[in-house]
Amino acid sequence: MKHGSFKYLILFLFVGLGVSVSPVQAQNTRSMVERVYQGHSANNNPVIAKQEMTNQAIDKISEDLIKEIIGESKYNRNKSMITNKIVRNSARYIPLIKPGELQSLVEPAAAGAPAVSASGSANLSMSLTLKVNVEDLQTLLLQNGLFYESDSTPIILPTIKFVDREHAISYAWWMNEEDSVAKSFLLKQSHFWEQSLKSALQKNLFYLILPDRYHYRSFVPQALQQEVFRREDWQAVAAKLSSSILLQGQIIYSKSPERSEAHLIDISLSAVQMSNGRVIAELSRQFETDLGVMEAMVDRKTKEIGEGLSSDLATQVLEAWQKGSLGSSLYRWVVRGRIPLNKQEAMKEMMKAKVREIKNINERLISSDEIVFEVDSSAGTKQMSQKAPEIDVSGMKIVLESATEAEMIYRVRGAE
Repeated sequence: MKHGSFKYLILFLFVGLGVSVSPVQAQNTRSMVERVYQGHSANNNPVIAKQEMTNQAIDKISEDLIKEIIGESKYNRNKSMITNKIVRNSARYIPLIKPGELQSLVEPAAAGAPAVSASGSANLSMSLTLKVNVEDLQTLLLQNGLFYESDSTPIILPTIKFVDREHAISYAWWMNEEDSVAKSFLLKQSHFWEQSLKSALQKNLFYLILPDRYHYRSFVPQALQQEVFRREDWQAVAAKLSSSILLQGQIIYSKSPERSEAHLIDISLSAVQMSNGRVIAELSRQFETDLGVMEAMVDRKTKEIGEGLSSDLATQVLEAWQKGSLGSSLYRWVVRGRIPLNKQEAMKEMMKAKVREIKNINERLISSDEIVFEVDSSAGTKQMSQKAPEIDVSGMKIVLESATEAEMIYRVRGAE
C-alpha cells in the first residue's frame, strides 16, 4: 500500500523520536489499545527501511482493527475507500508510534563471499508499538458511513395522514380515494410534504419513496387501507418496497382557539426502524397561521416552515446513521453484585472493547447490588456473550450467567 512520501517522511521524523504523531496531547485512555508489529524491510538504507516498516505497521494494525469493528466482508467490499479515507488519516486515531531497535538480518559473510540475508529477502527488522484510539477510529468510520449495518442507501417509506378538522375530512395515500375532489387540498399538502422531505433526506444520501405521487396504494392489501394501522402490519409492504425505515405520523389542520379566523397546524412525525420498531427521529411542532381562508393561510405557512422542518428530521436520521444506530438493536445487560463506582465505567469500556459491534451502553437502573444497562449493538446477545463470556476489571471478574434473545445476565465473582 503506497502513501504520500511527504506525509510519511514527517511521520518518520516523529517516530524516530518516539513521540506522538497527533497534535492532541490528551487522549481518552479507556479507548486506547496497544498493538505490536514486527516489521521487515529488504532495503539496506536504515531511514528508508524504518519508513517502510512504519507504513507496514499502520496498514496492518489498521486493517486488523477495522475488520474487528465492521467485519471482514464489509472491509473487503470497501477496501479502496478505507485506504483513501481512513488509513491515510491514521494520525487521527494512532497518536503514538514507538519504534524498537533496528535489527540486521544479514548473516556475517565468509571470507571472500557476499553477505546473505538469513530470511532470504529481508535485510532489516524492527519492532513497533502502536497506541490506537479505537473510539477515534470508530468515529472516522462513522463519518464515512462504514459503521452502518447495510452498504445500501436506506429507503424510507412515508405513512403520513393529513386531517382537516374544520371540514371533518382526512386523507392518506394508502386509503380509499373517496371524495377526492373534497380532499384536493389535503392531497396538495401530501404532495408538498413528500417532496420537501425527499429533498432534505436526499442531501444526506437517504431515499424517500413518493407513494402518493406514484400511486403506491396498489402495494397495500385491502385490509390495511384504513386510517388506523399497526406498524407491524406494514412490515410486508415495506419489505416489498425494500424500505428499512417507516416515516409515520399525522399533520392536523384546525381552527385557532385564540383567534377565530386563524388556523393551527399540528405536526407529529417519527422515523421508525422497521426491523425492531426503534424510533430514530421525532418531530412535534405547532404553528398558527395568519387570519384568512384556511386553504390559503395553511398553504402560505406550510411553505414557510416546510424546508426547515424537513431538514430537522433529516438531520436526526443522519445522526442516528452516523452513530451506528441504524441496523442495530437495543438489549438489556444486567450485572448483579456490588461494583465500585470507579469500576463501573471501566466495565462498560471493557465490554465495548471485547464486542466491537456495540455502539453505545447507557445505564438504565442502578441499585446497591445490580446495574441494568441498555446496550445498542448490531450483534445479538448470543454473539455478544460468546465474545465476552467474562470481563476482568482490575482483578474483579464479571461472569456470564445466562442470555436470552433480549437480555444478558452477568454476575460479579469477586476479586482474585
